[in-house]
Amino acid sequence: MTLGEKIRLIRKKKKLSQKELAQKIGMHENHLGRYENGLSEPTAPVLKKICEALDVPADYLLFDNKENSPASKVTDKELLEQFELVDKFTDDDKKIVKVVLDAFISRNKIKDIVKAG
Repeated sequence: MTLGEKIRLIRKKKKLSQKELAQKIGMHENHLGRYENGLSEPTAPVLKKICEALDVPADYLLFDNKENSPASKVTDKELLEQFELVDKFTDDDKKIVKVVLDAFISRNKIKDIVKAG
């Protein structure tokens, strides 16, 4: 998948129009369209703005290396399916899931510290 295709895919997942994303990053929507269509490549500062606006790391947009993605390190297929479903939640519901997940992660870290001590 090309950089432009990834930008378009994430923009649509976030339910943003080209115009809305272009406004967020301070450019004309036609220029953003050239990025999405592979007719132009963003400069590093523009890429940074795109990543911030879409809330994605630059390496996700730039590289096709799935082996380095966090999802490739999760071996529990049921858990992966659950994460895919959570990705479709509203932002507010995602925040709740993150809080609960953080609580379990913290609990397990404390257990590990107590065992080690």
